[in-house]
Amino acid sequence: MPLGPARYREIINHLPSNAKAGDPMGKLLTYSSGNVQSVKTLNNTGLGLSVEFQRCWDNINIPERDANGMRGFRTGGAFTVLHGRIPGNGVTPAVIVSNFGSGVSFQNRKEYRGFFGYPIISDDPSYAAYATMGGSKLIGNSLIPLITSSMESAAWKTRPKLEKLSLANAIYELREIPALLRQTGQFMKNAWMGFAQPRVSGKAMSSEFADDFLAYQFGWRPFVSDITKLLDAVIFAKQYLDQLIAQNNTWIKRSQTLEEESSSTVIRNALGPGLSPGGFDIQQLCELDGNGAYGSRQVIQDKVRKVWSVGSFKFYRPELDALNPEFYSAAMAARRYLLLLGARINPIHLYQAVPWSWLIDWFVNLGDLIQRADEAYNDGMLCRYLYIMQSQEIKIRSLHTLFFWSGHKTFEFERSVSSKQRVYADSPYGFVLGGSLTATQWSILGALGLSKNVRFSRT
Repeated sequence: MPLGPARYREIINHLPSNAKAGDPMGKLLTYSSGNVQSVKTLNNTGLGLSVEFQRCWDNINIPERDANGMRGFRTGGAFTVLHGRIPGNGVTPAVIVSNFGSGVSFQNRKEYRGFFGYPIISDDPSYAAYATMGGSKLIGNSLIPLITSSMESAAWKTRPKLEKLSLANAIYELREIPALLRQTGQFMKNAWMGFAQPRVSGKAMSSEFADDFLAYQFGWRPFVSDITKLLDAVIFAKQYLDQLIAQNNTWIKRSQTLEEESSSTVIRNALGPGLSPGGFDIQQLCELDGNGAYGSRQVIQDKVRKVWSVGSFKFYRPELDALNPEFYSAAMAARRYLLLLGARINPIHLYQAVPWSWLIDWFVNLGDLIQRADEAYNDGMLCRYLYIMQSQEIKIRSLHTLFFWSGHKTFEFERSVSSKQRVYADSPYGFVLGGSLTATQWSILGALGLSKNVRFSRT
């Protein structure tokens, strides 16, 4: 779709202030023999940022006309929307608290009747960005998470897969089975003898365990996986082939979740309630903890983030074309099964047979690039569009507690910042570095001894 010029829009609403600086918040009463001796008005001593905003970055789309001359929008461009709500001038429900219980009689108590407000928000990790509400610039906006090149590379895995397994590589790896059986048999023998008396100890035993671990990771585990995939492909071959035939030379819309994250993290524990009114007038109604504080506050960040891709793809294979005159021939039927089982000899299978190619793919996406080029050339794989979407919602909950002698009180305030993004996955041939290694990958490097000789940095 033709895209017009980029544009930026914003809506900023200043939320109504329930308690401005200097506004009365409540009354401090002093009793003597059950009678009110004095009344003092306590005012709000602070003024917090109180705003709701929405910012949007997109393009002015130019509608297209279809065959009937109707104008419409079929695809869109990059899009980002940021929404935040920072209610800084809210107040708590009304309370009646006192220093009764501190050794002071009920008849001679000090009592506060009123509200609390103006929660401290400087404990928030995004506090510096609140004042500008993220700013009008999209690049470098601290409130919007980045969509990285690794996400773009992963998005291209959304394309339809024609092969259900790589039988060519599985057959090639069968040459290792005799040695694998001998090693596993030796492992079982050593394990049995170990019940009576350990055969080896120390460094030799560690080396043996490392070899057995690698045999499982690179031998039995992929072998069992290949057998499982082969059985699945053979049992459901007709369903899989019928699906590929129906999808052949047809635009297919597919989606895939790339990353998903949900967390709740305590980001700050601090002394002092962080509320107004405060100071000695309120402190004299509270007991002090071991740190001499009459209250505390805790800041919790709840984050939900999701990254997913949506694309439209098309592929063409002549053996899957029902209109092909040779479709029902034995040769075409054989080619369909070779395609389904991954028994064709193509560049990606040759690359996977190269020693240590798996280690290369841990750090760069070279294998993916070869496979995508192979699919484009041999399978006619096309992409009409591919988008990466990311949504993130962050809620900051601050819990403020005052240690009143008449009973502790906890108040909760909430702030939220959410964003939604959509960008193009422009090219399937972006060369990217890998992310952090998993625990299993680090253990394999350790078993190989590579972790001692090669420096890798976690990202």
